[in-house]
Amino acid sequence: ARETVARVAAGAIAKQVLSALTSIEIRGWVESVGDIHAHMNPENVTQAAVESNPMRCPDPGAAERMEARVREVRSQLGKVVYTCTSLLGEIYV
Repeated sequence: ARETVARVAAGAIAKQVLSALTSIEIRGWVESVGDIHAHMNPENVTQAAVESNPMRCPDPGAAERMEARVREVRSQLGKVVYTCTSLLGEIYV
């Protein structure tokens, strides 16, 4: 957990620095949880869409299903694999 905090903090600082010094915009979102996949064009993803739900998924229908899956797995004390996607200007990571 401590390592995650450091990475999140470093990422937030880097995002602010790049935003202040360049025209680079960084967006990141959850693309899949288990077998539930978001369907959208990455070039059309907005930060507002990402921030619109707790799953940070810009596809509202997929976000609802993802959240339900996470609750289901959590209630069984299980684990689920998820995929995150980032967009750095026009570069997909």
